[in-house]
Amino acid sequence: MREKTDRSENWVHILLALDPGLGPVLSRAGIRDEASYLDREISLPRRIRTQVATSRRDLSVLDRIPLYELARVSPPWLRDLSLEKIGVPALFCAEFQGVGVCSVADLARTPDASTRSFAVSAVRLALYRAGNGGPPRPERAQEVAQDRVSALVLAAPERVRLIALDDLPGIPTRVLSATARSQIRTVGDLTTWSDKDLKMLPYFGEGTLQGLIDSLECAIEAIGVSLEADPDKDREMEPCI
Repeated sequence: MREKTDRSENWVHILLALDPGLGPVLSRAGIRDEASYLDREISLPRRIRTQVATSRRDLSVLDRIPLYELARVSPPWLRDLSLEKIGVPALFCAEFQGVGVCSVADLARTPDASTRSFAVSAVRLALYRAGNGGPPRPERAQEVAQDRVSALVLAAPERVRLIALDDLPGIPTRVLSATARSQIRTVGDLTTWSDKDLKMLPYFGEGTLQGLIDSLECAIEAIGVSLEADPDKDREMEPCI
């Protein structure tokens, strides 16, 4: 790949493009470039010092390796991944797509592709990190288990999906407090929420998640009994014992 280094571009900017979460802590420390990093690095938290130092070193070393060569020696499980999948920001992905490069395999077979050195450095580091992260875990069953709520809702009768959350039997108050802020009003609204997404809500841990699942199972069981007894008549859900 033809590359021309632009000395006005700085490794701090590349790092922030890949790890935007570092922005506030670096800003508070007044770190904007190499000079301010050398002067104020000691004021960063220990974990951040290690993270930034490692990325700075990796960027410096990787900039000496042609990008297509780095892609060529990538492991097989990386080669078919898109640039987005290896953690390249959307802006840089668009630049590479403009020259016909969409995946790691495209990088390996397109040594003459050209784009900004800023974007090239960012892709180098993302590719290096993805390779160090190891191959993806093959346990599909574990992934399915992580979405117990949405799977339960999708398999439930339509009547259950229309129930308001606060009408579910035994629903924990913490569930209602967390979901109300996210406009989750009915059981059907949970369809697009994974277990991981739910546990990102405030005060919504594994115990709260299990309480929600218990309430859903109770409602599904009550509706099922009602339908078996009289499929043409709605009945109120009785409390689960």
